[in-house]
Amino acid sequence: MKKRIEIITIGDEVLRGETQENNGAWLSRSLIGAGLDVWKITALPDDMDILIEEFRQTARRSETAIVTGGLGPTVDDLTKEALIRALGAKTEFRGEIAAGVAERLKARGREWIPGYRDQGRVPVGADIIENPVGLAVGLRVRAGSCTFHLLPGVPVEMRAMFSRSVLPALGAPGADSFVRMRTFGLIETEVEDALRVLWEKLQREGVSGPRASAGPSDGGPAGA
Repeated sequence: MKKRIEIITIGDEVLRGETQENNGAWLSRSLIGAGLDVWKITALPDDMDILIEEFRQTARRSETAIVTGGLGPTVDDLTKEALIRALGAKTEFRGEIAAGVAERLKARGREWIPGYRDQGRVPVGADIIENPVGLAVGLRVRAGSCTFHLLPGVPVEMRAMFSRSVLPALGAPGADSFVRMRTFGLIETEVEDALRVLWEKLQREGVSGPRASAGPSDGGPAGA
């Protein structure tokens, strides 16, 4: 049985349209390409109450949650604290995490920032997801039958950490094959009608349905 995976992206700038949200789409493509299914993608604001409630629901409904954004040292970075409160988790201070951040700051010729000390406070039993690119530390936190993977929202950091640490941990089986069927001059219902018997079988296996497109200029494949 495939894992029930959901993606949560966090940040006011995304919901306001100030930043284009590509993390969810990139993660979904990567997971599906590795033979895993994504059943839900959610974008949330930097709001403590909303995050707490969403994390509580996520822990009940999914086996895996990949969360991006809100892990930095500023006041609007609420993800870790929201998860701690949602799970009622005890925390511990791990000095090696703060020391690692200090070393990376020093290597960049920057002074220690007090806000980074909180990077060392993590839920008891959490696994650290190393960040080979930036400063924010990722976390893997287990809550009953659900495992949360917390990653930074900066795309280059998120992608490196996901590929290096998260995807291998999910035991991705790898995709057997990927087929995209393109048609021209037909509308969606005509394609569905022509392939009805095959389509019913594919949909039971979770294969995507037909999608209309104006052509390559809209960012998708030409045809249905």
